[in-house]
Amino acid sequence: MSTDTTPVAGGEDIQNEEIEQSTQEMIDVSLNTEGDQPAGRSPAANETPADEPTIIPPRPSTIAEEYQLIKPMLKGPVEAGKTYYLLDALWWKRFEYQSSSTLGPIDNESILEPEIPGVLRMLKKGSSEQFDYVIVSKPVWDILMVWYGGGPAVPRLAREGSYYSRVVVDTRPFTLEVAKSSEIKEKSTVYVSKYTKVGEFKKMMCEKFGLDPLKVRVWDYYQGSPFSMLDDMDQTLEGARIQDNQMMLIEQQDDEGKWTVKKQSSSYSSYSSYSAYNQPTDPGLTGLINLGNTCFMASSLQCLSNTTPLRKFFLEGTYRNDINRDNPLGMGGEIAEAYAGLLQQLWAGTHTAVAPREFKSRLENFAPQFAGYQQHDSQELLAFLLDGLHEDLNRIKKKPSTQNPEVSEGRSEAEVAEEAWTMHKSRNDSAVVDLFQGQLKSTLVCPDCSRVSITFDPFMYLSLPLSHKTSRQIAVTVQFLDLAKPAMKYLLEVPLEGYVGDLIEKVSEISGVPADTILIADVYNSRFYKVFRNNEKLETIQDRDIIWAYETANEEMEDAEVVQVFNCPLNQVTGTFGIPFFLKVPNASQIRVGDLYEMAHREVSRYITPGNSAGISMADRNASTDSDDTDSDLDSTRMGDAALNNSDDNSDLDQQMHTPSETPTSNSPTLPKKSPRLFQMGDSYRHILGENDDDVIDLRKLRDRTVFLHWPYHNMYHEKTPELHESCATVKSDKKMTLEDCIELFTTAEQLGPDDPWYCNRCKDFKQATKKFDLWSLPPVLVVCLKRFSYRNKYWREKLETFVDYPVHHLDISKHINGPNKSGMYDLYAVSNHFGSMGGGHYTAYAKNENKNRWYGFNDSSVSEVSESEVKTASAYVLFYRRRDPAASAVPAAIPAAAENPKDEVSDSDESTQPMTTEVEVETNF
Repeated sequence: MSTDTTPVAGGEDIQNEEIEQSTQEMIDVSLNTEGDQPAGRSPAANETPADEPTIIPPRPSTIAEEYQLIKPMLKGPVEAGKTYYLLDALWWKRFEYQSSSTLGPIDNESILEPEIPGVLRMLKKGSSEQFDYVIVSKPVWDILMVWYGGGPAVPRLAREGSYYSRVVVDTRPFTLEVAKSSEIKEKSTVYVSKYTKVGEFKKMMCEKFGLDPLKVRVWDYYQGSPFSMLDDMDQTLEGARIQDNQMMLIEQQDDEGKWTVKKQSSSYSSYSSYSAYNQPTDPGLTGLINLGNTCFMASSLQCLSNTTPLRKFFLEGTYRNDINRDNPLGMGGEIAEAYAGLLQQLWAGTHTAVAPREFKSRLENFAPQFAGYQQHDSQELLAFLLDGLHEDLNRIKKKPSTQNPEVSEGRSEAEVAEEAWTMHKSRNDSAVVDLFQGQLKSTLVCPDCSRVSITFDPFMYLSLPLSHKTSRQIAVTVQFLDLAKPAMKYLLEVPLEGYVGDLIEKVSEISGVPADTILIADVYNSRFYKVFRNNEKLETIQDRDIIWAYETANEEMEDAEVVQVFNCPLNQVTGTFGIPFFLKVPNASQIRVGDLYEMAHREVSRYITPGNSAGISMADRNASTDSDDTDSDLDSTRMGDAALNNSDDNSDLDQQMHTPSETPTSNSPTLPKKSPRLFQMGDSYRHILGENDDDVIDLRKLRDRTVFLHWPYHNMYHEKTPELHESCATVKSDKKMTLEDCIELFTTAEQLGPDDPWYCNRCKDFKQATKKFDLWSLPPVLVVCLKRFSYRNKYWREKLETFVDYPVHHLDISKHINGPNKSGMYDLYAVSNHFGSMGGGHYTAYAKNENKNRWYGFNDSSVSEVSESEVKTASAYVLFYRRRDPAASAVPAAIPAAAENPKDEVSDSDESTQPMTTEVEVETNF
């Protein structure tokens, strides 16, 4: 392998061999579990990607300038055959938004599974792009590695995907167990891209095992038996529906040239189960095996499975008469058929659990967002599935053209609503619409001309808000200038939509520190993760952030500059410890080194144990030092291999910091009498700030205005726990709510935001109108989604753990219905639950089995009976209610086979996606 020497800032060189080696190791992903050499590969499989050598540009002086230099490299399409790198999203966020004045080395450990010798390191289960990691090109990675260092490198190849000819970065290679039919118990673990073609895989395995390709067949050996033979050599493993962590069988011809492996026979072999689950159970009490972060899918499927009229519609075969294979918005009936097959397995009562491989494969074909094994939202899966079933079963073969009717003031809302529903049904008519869709009344009022617009729109489910909080609590620890005052932690009430300036005012009010002297920072790993500006929104501060408020000097200073100071061990700028702090330094462009040391020493003295600080101040140092050897600082101007290395030889540093008889130990933290300093001061590059006390330095030239205190005896530093203010005893929790409260919030008028204006055709402009929803008519099956998840930006999400008290019986919504049909009494029959935090966690379900009239808990493959009281928890996410009337239990009727649609034909591509709404305009004055 060639080695490129690339010039970097400062005239130094970097060898790219290590980076290229890590890339090749990831490409060569076939390893034997016993630690054998990498398996043989075909040239197509192990060919080095066509990546050009990276030219490393000179490093800018600030992170903001670095990002601007990198930014153009983030554009452009993903190219097949090239290498891309995964990068911790938290680190990238700090870099992209310059939210920290200093960045440590790249740390990808948090996104990887623990390291096991001889095993390829995989992404952690549940991790997802953007929220846990980002994908960058090789040039971006190479540049960041030169500038920041760190790792480990996580290279991944871009390849042609299985569907829609998309080029994708293969972030999660398959882990497969492979065995020969002659030695089926001897399994080898291989790592291979899911986009590898079957022919490539076969050649790789023949080279690995030393077999003749003409005498070998490849089998999907799923769940302990031969599931299907892979005979399409151009198909990808993903396209062949191979799953991660499964077994593959390499069948060999016997001595007579015969094939000995036979495919298993099963009418629904797509859902074959592990042998451990081959036990009979009651119908409907079959679990779903987790295929890898598929608990979200299992939760929604179990709830929908217990929707009696829809289940019977499929199990009785009625759905077949409604399959619409020509609907351009549908999936040719494939989703409907796959769902029907899965329902038959769940209600056959022959297995305690089944694996929904075929269903997941069909789902991925039409919804690539659910491809792979990342965690998803159960409600999003439910919404897609219901919409997909609707389009596959839409009874309207020829959609008529529609036009909103002219509306006059003389028409009643009921008349217009009925017309809107008729128009909707003329284009959308299916069992899903019959069971799940209702109608909302939407009212918009222009703030300027008072025009009122009323529309009637169909809905599949209700998304109900959980709270209208106007404030939140933020914990802040205050560091005072007065060394006699200990750090104090406060719990402050601030506006939910407020700014950092509002937080500063609260800190000033409760602590007595002048507001204009306060700096707010997020402390992470003993560094400033982010220093906030007064005009930043408080929504950027998360509940888990560690927020400190620092009092800085308020007197007028000439040529003053605020610098940030971090503590670190002597031989590095990583591994920071203790509490970082700010210094407001006068004469910053020409400060004496001795004066800067005294200022820093004063601040850290609050963390030095009494009795261990002798000889650490500048005055004490000068008085106690009587030899030329200890009067001077390090000869080196860079704390590098010689100056900062904890080596065993008698370096200049050893002679300065201690005599041979006074070598410090972990049990002896006291600084020797002739110690020149408690710490050395350096910059981000580990350069010493001045050689002598009288040296003058310009702090404005420091990268990010940052000073590092390098401690050779950092066990002298004792961090103190902040004291708790009485305000910390007033922690507010989200109040309990009822489902009634949520419906009230849903039907409360609110003003549209500036990013979501409404066009008033009277004012001829976009306006922040007042909008209000009302329930007009409700469906037989009411699906309610509790809006627990809040997305404030692309990185920050939060989950509301509010307990919602929802009735199991007698949910009466009739008083909220504005339409003429007031039927609104419902009973609960299923719940989709989410446990844990955003981006991960776990989904389960509760459902009432109609045959046994009992509640059961569904946790992937596990099914167990639960009491009715157990189904009400703070983890409830999606609620399923059935209306108390015969229509809610009736199986939807299929359209007669010979039925014709008498309406005019229109091109589906022209109007099929237009919303079916009718508008009522009412002139009022508010």
